[in-house]
Amino acid sequence: MENAVSVAFDAARPRTTDYPHGHSAEVMSFPRPFRTPAERQASESTLRICAAMEKLQAAIETQKAAVAIWRSSIADAQTSVEALHQSMSLYQTQLADINLRPLKQSSLQLAAMMDRAITVHG
Repeated sequence: MENAVSVAFDAARPRTTDYPHGHSAEVMSFPRPFRTPAERQASESTLRICAAMEKLQAAIETQKAAVAIWRSSIADAQTSVEALHQSMSLYQTQLADINLRPLKQSSLQLAAMMDRAITVHG
């Protein structure tokens, strides 16, 4: 074969094509992997599972970020509650230091005076 071009794609099915002017070429088809319908289904299932796993992984990463934010908020709340506790303890200590007995005496006297005023003028 003079001026022949040989392209090897699939040695099992070569095909020779003759062209005018004495040229010819041997053309072989590309091999196609033979897959049964079950293999195609398994491949598609695998792709769907991989896609689902990627989505699940993304959801887990989002959840991790949300948990980190939640933990930070809890730490901030704990700091605020501790500060509130200190303020309330100081307030309670200050109230304990105040002598309320004279105020109670004055309020009882005022209540008795109002009772008498109501009885006399009432």
